[in-house]
Amino acid sequence: MNKSVTLKKALGTFRHDRDKEIYIPGQYIDRIKIPKGIRKDTKLFWKITVPPILSLKLIQQQDIVILHQAFHILDDALRIREMKNNMQITEDPQTYIMLSRQESKLIEKFEQILRRFYVTPKERFRIFSYLQELQQKQKEKDTIDELILS
Repeated sequence: MNKSVTLKKALGTFRHDRDKEIYIPGQYIDRIKIPKGIRKDTKLFWKITVPPILSLKLIQQQDIVILHQAFHILDDALRIREMKNNMQITEDPQTYIMLSRQESKLIEKFEQILRRFYVTPKERFRIFSYLQELQQKQKEKDTIDELILS
């Protein structure tokens, strides 16, 4: 499991941002079907690392498409990391440096995609209030419908 500990560091900048939470109404992020062609390591990394960060939910179909892109980017980054970890820097320094750059670019791209789903606590409160208001209106409508029917 040591590998996943180092993999988690890839999202280190993300994890320290605890004052922000994700709110995505709709489908739960940890229930997203992982697209085909993604390796087991990446799936495991996603399950361990991402849902706790994104913890809440998804909005629309297009968000799932965006997150599927994120899966592929993450998969590529982890593949590169594996290649890099399997070679010594002294073997081929240029290739090692090139792989390191590629990996960090992909991780950056991955984080950028996840950041789209960030919502500040203030915005979360606004969304929560709006949802409560909608619920209240629905209850009132149901009560009126019941009165009309009786």
